[in-house]
Amino acid sequence: MTEGQTINREQFLKDNKLGDVIDIFVKRDITIEELLEFDKNDLKQFAKEIGLDALSQNRLVKSILKLKPSSLAITNVTQPSSHGNIKHLSSSHQQQQQHVIVSPEEHDAISKLYLRYEDSTKLILQLKNSFSLLEKSSKQCKVDV
Repeated sequence: MTEGQTINREQFLKDNKLGDVIDIFVKRDITIEELLEFDKNDLKQFAKEIGLDALSQNRLVKSILKLKPSSLAITNVTQPSSHGNIKHLSSSHQQQQQHVIVSPEEHDAISKLYLRYEDSTKLILQLKNSFSLLEKSSKQCKVDV
């Protein structure tokens, strides 16, 4: 879901086996987007307040949490490479994947920034490697002198 896009309340509730609460949502003018601002405990409390049984409470909470951007760790981080290819960085202890939608301008800026990061990393490695060469040259100079 992108910013400014709304979720069809009735369809969402029907799709998640909550069609019996459509009237409550309409009467109270509740939008799905408003519920996305709630945390899990708030959603449980809200579900109780509108009189849902335990099964429906669980359905509501789970369906809303599925729509929310995850606050958990990201499974795969996608980085643009210098050739426009995609690199996937993953970690075994992470559990959910997060997708970020960016504009073309933001994508270009991120790509340029990543290229600078790659170049900086290469320069740092070259500098580290040059220390050993300098030490060898220094020892040779001492021998020559």
